[in-house]
Amino acid sequence: MKHPCIVQIRDFDKNSIELIKRMTKKMANTSIEEEGYNLDLFFSDVNDARFFISKLKKSFGGIRIKLSTKYAGLRGGKVRILFTYSVRKSEK
Repeated sequence: MKHPCIVQIRDFDKNSIELIKRMTKKMANTSIEEEGYNLDLFFSDVNDARFFISKLKKSFGGIRIKLSTKYAGLRGGKVRILFTYSVRKSEK
């Protein structure tokens, strides 16, 4: 079963945001919501989001990641969970 996922991108500069948007467009089943320098990336499967976050770690190095979950209902008698990852640039 696929679980939906939101990846929230915060505290990145303009150039980094543009690079992240280009990286996201290469992935299937994603959509982007942009407000200022904040991005919300919607993935249909949490495993795709985890793969994308690992690519972010390799590209940007020091980032902080937090995970939260929320009940998203039932589908086919099985519980669906909405995963939300918050990705922020580490302060050094």
